[in-house]
Amino acid sequence: MLWHVVVYADNKVRESWNVDPYQYNAVPDGCRVILHEMEGWPPYGGDLYDPETGTFRKPPPNWPKLAGERRAERESAGVRFQPEGAKDVALFPTGEDARAKLTGAALAATLDPALRAPWKTAEGGFVILGAADIKALFLHTTRYVAACYARESAIAAEAASGKTPDLDAGWPGQDAPEPTPPAKDAA
Repeated sequence: MLWHVVVYADNKVRESWNVDPYQYNAVPDGCRVILHEMEGWPPYGGDLYDPETGTFRKPPPNWPKLAGERRAERESAGVRFQPEGAKDVALFPTGEDARAKLTGAALAATLDPALRAPWKTAEGGFVILGAADIKALFLHTTRYVAACYARESAIAAEAASGKTPDLDAGWPGQDAPEPTPPAKDAA
């Protein structure tokens, strides 16, 4: 890929040329680095050149990238779940590391229905989960993460149709309901 280097004054192009990005330090002071004819924000920042007007404009947001970042944020926000025998609902972590551990625990709970294990909540406390709780929490977390991916997909589809999506609305556990935890005996 080449960067397009532009020298301009009064927001009008005076001179331009292509340069290898690895030789960027060779670009003289006073030059502006841009990419034109590219969708989304250039990774280094910068504006797009409009050859019709000879001016620069801000590129449109890269909606798929922004939606993916927001999904990663939301999918790690945690799920609320009330273990059997607990007085209160607890927030359980849903980040990748927590999901990997939960997957292993769900397999162990399938192999050993008498399994009971301490599990750390997102608030830092511990609760004892039985095999049915572990499997139900696993299914609940999996559905929650799937709902986050569904919202990311909906944002991408909105953007592809030319609409401006709302990155802040519609996420599970926010204004859209969190998936209902499965019944423990169904797990």
